[in-house]
This record gives sequence, structure tokens and C-alpha cells, in this order.
Amino acid sequence: MSKMFPGLQARLAIVTSVDHGAGIAQTRWMDGDEIGPSIPIPHPFSGRGEGLYVGLRTGSLVALVQASNARFIPVAIIPLRGFYSPDLSDIDETYFDDIGLPIINDGDIIAQGATGSQIRLGAEGSVSLYNSMMEGLLIGGDQDDAHRCSISRLPPVAYLVSQTGIDARGIVRRDMRPNEESLDAAAYDLMFDLDAEQLFEEVGRNPAQDVTHGTTSGSTAIFRNPPFVEKRSTIYEFGTEWNVDVRQEEERMLREGILPVRVFSERRQRRDNI
Repeated sequence: MSKMFPGLQARLAIVTSVDHGAGIAQTRWMDGDEIGPSIPIPHPFSGRGEGLYVGLRTGSLVALVQASNARFIPVAIIPLRGFYSPDLSDIDETYFDDIGLPIINDGDIIAQGATGSQIRLGAEGSVSLYNSMMEGLLIGGDQDDAHRCSISRLPPVAYLVSQTGIDARGIVRRDMRPNEESLDAAAYDLMFDLDAEQLFEEVGRNPAQDVTHGTTSGSTAIFRNPPFVEKRSTIYEFGTEWNVDVRQEEERMLREGILPVRVFSERRQRRDNI
């Protein structure tokens, strides 16, 4: 029987905190319930900036080995379900998975996020990209041209921003506030920021009321108010990123030697503009 050197034995540790900025995680030993070493975050591959990166979370189980200079390095992240399955009664529920494992076929390669979003490379040749609501793109990989196709399932509103302008399709959403109250440039980019969508209101059959999917009765009856939909294209005369303004402003900037910049409060530079 070959001799096992102590320095090559793997020990299991639980991640107690993560500093993604520094690329370091703090740990606690599983076998002794003592403070473990600080370790580099075990990314699948990290080159000189390029690579595959994961957001390691507190509670993850890692296997550590001792390398040169007595440094512990992570060699694997252990699936919690597989490690704990023989004895589930003694394990804190916070150590279990948030979502189940994806359905995997032989040869598939899948990257899955914490809420179920997926990038899937199917063994049969298909490629798919989905968010947690199963909205996304599926490109078939069938060798037979008669059966191959692609299917896009868009979210409630989809935007396409290019140098030529803006295309919008889906539920009608607009910023309904007066212009003087709609100055969110410090918090949001109203052309490209996903979080800016919360500033827009859906416009229904009765624009004076909120969009509702059903009718309720009572002291105050609320009638069904379905949203309008649109397929809109706004075509610019000049490229989007050139920030061309009206003629008077262009002449003023030329006289004063001012470089044009994006004005985030300007409604023409928003994705909800009409």
C-alpha cells in the first residue's frame, strides 16, 4: 500500500465569507469546527483576466490541499446534495441547494445560475440561452435542414438599440411623470439600464387607470384593463452615439467649442421615447 503524505491529504471546509473584489474566501474546517485558512476563490479557469468565473457563495463546501509554503489551495467544490445525502437529519437547511440540478442528457454542457437561468450546449447540436422565467433563445442543431429552426421567447417588452434608432415590441410602457420630475440621470441610464424599466408604467385600454388582469367587485369596482401592445421603430437622422441635438444647440456648441454629450434627462435619449 502506497504511503499517503500528510501534505497531500484533502480536507473539507465550509466557506464562511467571500470577498470577490480581493478574490479571497474565508473558511471553517468541517472536521474540527475550527477557523480554516483564507483561500483564493476557486474559479474553473482564470488566466490573465480571461477565464470562467463563478460567484462563490457562503456555505459552499470546498476540498483543500496543502501546497508549497504550507498554503491551502482549493481543488474542488463539493456538491452539497451528494455530500450530505447519507445523513440529512443533522445538516442545517441553509446548506442545501436553492434550486434543483438541471435536466442533463449525455454529452450536454450546462451553465446554471442561482435562480435557474441557463446557457445550454446540447449534445445534439442545439444552443439555448434562458433567464429564470424561461425567456430567451433556442437555436436548433438538427442536421436535417427541414427540421432545424430557432425559437425566441421574448420578455413582456423587448428593445433593440442601434445606431439607427430604437425598436420596441411588447407591452406599451412609458414614463408618465412630468419632465421636471423625471430627472433620474444620477441613478439610471434610461437607454440601457435594465433597472430603469421600473420607472415606466404600463398603458392600458383606459390610460387613466392601472393595468389590471381581472375584474373585482365590492365598494369600489375595478374593471379589467388590459395593456396595449406595440411594435415600434424610431429611426434617427444621425447615429445614436453621436448625440446630435437640434440645430440651435448644434450651432451654439460649434461657436463655443463644446463637445456633445448624452443628456440623460432628454426624452429623445430614452428607450421609451415616442
